[in-house]
Amino acid sequence: MFKGFEYVEKNTFFHKLHPIPKISITITIATLSLISNNFLSIILLFLLLITILWSSKVLKNWLLTMKSILLLWLLIIALNIIYYDIFWGMVLGLKFLVLLSSFSVLFQITSIDDFADALIRLHIPPMFAFLLSTSFRLIPTLAEEDQKMTEALKSRCLDLEAKGIVDRIRNNLPRFTLIFVTGIRRALQIAEAMECRAFGAKISVQRPNIPLKKRDKATLIITILIFLSALSLKYYFRLDI
Repeated sequence: MFKGFEYVEKNTFFHKLHPIPKISITITIATLSLISNNFLSIILLFLLLITILWSSKVLKNWLLTMKSILLLWLLIIALNIIYYDIFWGMVLGLKFLVLLSSFSVLFQITSIDDFADALIRLHIPPMFAFLLSTSFRLIPTLAEEDQKMTEALKSRCLDLEAKGIVDRIRNNLPRFTLIFVTGIRRALQIAEAMECRAFGAKISVQRPNIPLKKRDKATLIITILIFLSALSLKYYFRLDI
């Protein structure tokens, strides 16, 4: 499930972009997908994301994530069809894909260190930037640990996919316990590492500030113009975008 949110190092145009334009692209696409109720507009946003994923050579990882949430996506569509209609169910299902894919694009083409530096440069409090970056580091690590635990338990003939829900929960209790213990152990290791490095002390140690290149500025300006144009069409001219 987390394959679509792990950084993949590639030599592509979007990988070489500065993190700030990448964040602006993600925020723009995610916001437009939330405020838009036009099916064609949401499809265009989805196709744009697919194009970015394909050109960045990370489409395969994204497909793995989409495969893992297929049941959740179908459930969202089904519930909205039952309570509203088919059109609204398809719109919300597509919105969910666009919202999830926009952040998948960001984290697959942006390293965690660059992401944290970009947040600090955008005047986000360093503590909050550190918490975000650490969370994004920890979740894939726990997912990888869970995969190893699951394979180890299955090798010991523990049926984790029993037909009865009670049996399945009972058999998965050791797995959940191990995940909980591993999470606490990782958190303690992070706390000890932070303490050794005097985290929180009044010591100013910053990484070199990477300047915005021409392509970064052009991408950022185009993204902002598209975002402002869409907002003006939606709320000033009252058009259904």
